[in-house]
Amino acid sequence: PKETGNGIQLNRYRGFNRYFQSSHIEPKSSVHLITSHQFGPEPSKYIAEVVRTNKVLVRLILKANRIGTEGSLLILRQLKHNSSLVILNLEDNNIETLNDPEVIEALSVNTTLNVLWLLNN
Repeated sequence: PKETGNGIQLNRYRGFNRYFQSSHIEPKSSVHLITSHQFGPEPSKYIAEVVRTNKVLVRLILKANRIGTEGSLLILRQLKHNSSLVILNLEDNNIETLNDPEVIEALSVNTTLNVLWLLNN
């Protein structure tokens, strides 16, 4: 991915996981995946892997990217394994429902997430 100002432009999603490995991100970092990039649900599996494995990312903004319900569920389920993320923004992503036992479990065991934005879905 190429860095662009305060955000990251996804470059065909290849190398997405490698870019977000702990060695590439400063502690207490914020990553904004360009708002309104509208990349759809395809990279959700890669983003979910980042949420599961990254230990330094504290804020992940995925606003207005048409991730959808399935993509959002993939990402949210991984919060069970995350101990650094404080803010996750999934606003404006065409999410219909999050009534999923794995998401409920992940949110109940995660002790670091303070803000989960789900507006306008």
